[in-house]
This record gives sequence, C-alpha cells and structure tokens, in this order.
Amino acid sequence: MIPGAMPPAVVLVLPKSGYRNDDFLAAAKRLGAEVIVASDVCHQLADEWAAAPVALRFRDAQAAADELARAVRERKPVAVIGVD
Repeated sequence: MIPGAMPPAVVLVLPKSGYRNDDFLAAAKRLGAEVIVASDVCHQLADEWAAAPVALRFRDAQAAADELARAVRERKPVAVIGVD
C-alpha cells in the first residue's frame, strides 16, 4: 500500500451467528483492508456491538441490497463478500 493512502474497504456480509466470522475479520485485517461488516442483526441492537455492523434483513434481498448501498456509499468499498 502507498504510504498515507487509505486502505481499500471491503464489505463482509456475515451471518449474526457465524462461527467463522472472527476468522474472516482477522484475514481482512492481515491484508490491511478496512472492513465494513453487514449482518442480519436487529437494527436496534447493532449499536451495542463493538463495531456496529450495517443491519440488514436478509429475507428481503432487494431491501438489503438497497440499504447496504446507502450505508457504504461514502466509503466506496472495492468488494462485497458474502460468507456462509
């Protein structure tokens, strides 16, 4: 990475109870990426997490995609990666 440059941002779409979530987050950190977490957590509880995820409703794919696009617009992620 170029000194002083912003690290690339990636969105990790993680299940709220995924047992491998920590592994994915650690791998992204090792790569030097800024991680934006999106998950199917309750929007009212999302702020209680250490790093509040973008709260999505996975049952409505179009609404989830629209909400994610709005939430990350300013950070301009280079990738959206869904796991599990």
